[in-house]
Amino acid sequence: MNKKDLKTIISHYGKNKQILKAIEEMTELQKELCKSVISDDNNNIDNITEEMADVEVMLNQLKIIFENHQEVKKVINTKIERTKKRVFDEYYKKTIQDYNKEKKFYKKKNIERK
Repeated sequence: MNKKDLKTIISHYGKNKQILKAIEEMTELQKELCKSVISDDNNNIDNITEEMADVEVMLNQLKIIFENHQEVKKVINTKIERTKKRVFDEYYKKTIQDYNKEKKFYKKKNIERK
């Protein structure tokens, strides 16, 4: 995505109009995602793809408007790392719970574990 082109678009339409446009595009994506979940199929994948592209374009414009591209990048990395930690912690917790359930099962049945 060419930053110069995005700046031209922002300059032409104005910052406030593009902020509102970003909200509109996110709403349209939300609508298509809801349709997909409710209907439990991917018949609207083309619409989802289209709306995702629109949102991505608008997010790039917002980073220019708010001059926070680097900050957004850092926050994204932080959020990914935090989620990775949660996934690991949840997996580890489930593994321990499964082990304890198995241990109780064998104990209850008076079966020696292998």
